[in-house]
Amino acid sequence: MLYTLLPPIERKALRHEYRLRALVVFLFGISVAGTIGIGSLLPAFIRAGTDEGNALNQLETIKKAEDTSGLTVIQQRVSIGQTLISSLADGLGHPRLSLLVVDLLKQREGVSVNSISMDYAGTSSVQTSLNGTAPTRDDLVAFKSRLETNLPGSRVVLPISELAKGTDVPFSIQITYQLP
Repeated sequence: MLYTLLPPIERKALRHEYRLRALVVFLFGISVAGTIGIGSLLPAFIRAGTDEGNALNQLETIKKAEDTSGLTVIQQRVSIGQTLISSLADGLGHPRLSLLVVDLLKQREGVSVNSISMDYAGTSSVQTSLNGTAPTRDDLVAFKSRLETNLPGSRVVLPISELAKGTDVPFSIQITYQLP
């Protein structure tokens, strides 16, 4: 046992006071740690609250963005994209009009073509209009016959009124080309 000059009652009171002060310091340390912990979580709590508010606002905006048919903007864009893809896929079965223009221009041999207008007349034919000038009436007739010969399955229409002039003959030929 430790030798002290304090009487046992005083020693007991001193130990009690020491334990009480140690408990107070321990509880103070725990309260400081708790305060620091709560303080460090406060910004995260505030951010979570604002993120929740933003998410709810976006949800409300999406719900308000529904149009009269009940489709959202995203569904409308997907629908437009599918329509474009289907219209592009429809064009894959047709020959390109540029190839038909090249075939027509190969036949001209001295005949001047000023304009070409082409359009699909349905699923199986292309309607073409050629406008231009031929040096002579014979050159124009030869051009028409070359078109009929080299474009099988097509119908070439040259109005007789176009053949009234002998030289520098303006013409307008209508061609209906049947697609294979």
